[in-house]
Amino acid sequence: MGRQYFSAGFKPLVSPNNVSMPEMPVKAATSVARGVVIGYVTGAVALDAFSSNVVGVSAVAKDNSSGALGALKVPFLPINQDIVFIVPVSNALATVAAKGTIVDITTGGAKVDLSDTTVVNYGFKIEDIDVSTEAVAANTYGFVIGRIVTVST
Repeated sequence: MGRQYFSAGFKPLVSPNNVSMPEMPVKAATSVARGVVIGYVTGAVALDAFSSNVVGVSAVAKDNSSGALGALKVPFLPINQDIVFIVPVSNALATVAAKGTIVDITTGGAKVDLSDTTVVNYGFKIEDIDVSTEAVAANTYGFVIGRIVTVST
């Protein structure tokens, strides 16, 4: 059986062992999808770009669209450079040339943008690509594999 693909979100390639998953209150009138990069902006929200507000990747989906701040809490994987993720690409077919680059996330924090190498505080360092027939069938531009890393700004 091959790799399980998905259309959006950061997915750890293996279950992280011994990683505590803290929880953060979800911002009022906000939904957070599973596997998106989240940050704290008066509560947990999906981010549109890496920034100093990043706390990690949401472990589950939480729909707080009709709730107040903190009515729901979302568990998340904190930033940890040992966790390897597979992530769909938003805008161009991934190529071998992408290996080693550090890129930003797209609106909603669920995909990476290969053309955006301007990152703040954090970035996604690409270590490998997956443009197999199955990968491209799941996401037109394939997937990249790598880690969320700290960058100096």
